[in-house]
Order: sequence, then C-alpha cells, then structure tokens
Amino acid sequence: MQQLLNAARGPPTPSAPWPPSAWPTTSPPGRAPPPSWPRRPAATPTLARFLRTLAALGLCATDGEGAGAPDPRGEMLRSDAPGSVRPYALAIHAPHVERAWDGLPEAVRTGQPAFPIHGRSLWDYLAAHPEQQALFDAAMTAGADVRARALLAARDLTALGTLVDVGGGQGRLLAAALAAHPNLRGVLFDRPEVLPGRRRSTAAGVRDRRDLVGGDFFDAVPAGATPTSWP
Repeated sequence: MQQLLNAARGPPTPSAPWPPSAWPTTSPPGRAPPPSWPRRPAATPTLARFLRTLAALGLCATDGEGAGAPDPRGEMLRSDAPGSVRPYALAIHAPHVERAWDGLPEAVRTGQPAFPIHGRSLWDYLAAHPEQQALFDAAMTAGADVRARALLAARDLTALGTLVDVGGGQGRLLAAALAAHPNLRGVLFDRPEVLPGRRRSTAAGVRDRRDLVGGDFFDAVPAGATPTSWP
C-alpha cells in the first residue's frame, strides 16, 4: 500500500501530450483525461501489473498497452487536486502508524492504546518528529473547507459570541467560520507545541478575533466548550 501511495505523490514530468487515440478507454463516459499527462508505456511487466492493480482499485485507467492515467478517485491522491486527500492517505500509512497495527491484538485484549509500542504516545511521538507532525497537521487540515461548509450550512452561528475549536490544529475550520460571521470571536485550542506555527495560518481580518489556547483536551477544555466524542 505504501508503494501505491508513493506512486501518487504527483504526476510525472510532462513530455509529449497523449494523442486522443491514446486516452484510456476505461475512463467514465464523457470524462476528459488530464491534458498534461504524457503517454509512457510501462517499462516492465511488473509496472504493467502494478497499473492493472491500481485500475482494479479504481485509482487509474489503462489502455491495455501499458499506459495509464488517473481516474477521479486516483486524482484525489495528487497534491495539486482540489480537496486532495494525499496528506491524509500518506499520514495513515506512515511507518509509525503501520507499526502500531502490530499492537492491535494486545489493544483488543487490554483496552489500552496500541501506539505506546513506540515507547511514547502518538502525540509525544509527533512532537519529537517534526516532519511527521507536519504530515499529521496536513492530514487533519485536508477537507477542513468541506467540513466548514457543512457546519455553516447546518448551524446558525450568528447568536454565538465565541466559537471554540477544540483540537483545531491549523485553524482552517475556525477561520472559515469567523470569516462568515464578522461579529464572532474564536478560540483555537490545541496542544501547546502545535499552536505556535498557527499564527501564520489564519487570514488577516480573522486573526485579531481569534485567541490561541494551549492544552490537552483529554484533560480539560476551555470554559464553555463542549467537545465532541473522541474514540
């Protein structure tokens, strides 16, 4: 699976454009394939089998001659796709996460988290590995705009004085809510080591209505905040 995700890190460097006759015939009717993808026959039988596997998973389409292009689901793994899920896919298949699955039997027997097999909690592990923390942050932010639209459509926030985003990470959902309601104030609550970089992530005009509060929601949340359930 990790190899599959690595293959989705982005499109190859464009060369000659695919001629119309070379576009995969298995793409959904009426769908125009990405014009920047070049035609590159599979170099080895192994790569050809790998492309067929991706096609079987609904991630790409092939033309039967070793060439492939992403299907809509596969395009969502590209870093330049609107609403890309690439950060989330990479984060949930990161080596430290894959290794945690080894502790599943013990977790089922004892009810304790599997991740301490690394000698520390997930949050402490991420704090000690900035590159993995950045990937986790990106994964949590992926889809925040969609969730913000759903929140704003489902709930009228005009009567609220302050909105608290518990475990808000990069603050994108909170920023969207504040932008939609100019009279609303916000509190971004997350672990102290997560918060410092968030000062740069909130758009001007919203930053002055948002407070940063560090803490651990497993212990306590800001006064007045009602967290959703956490597994």
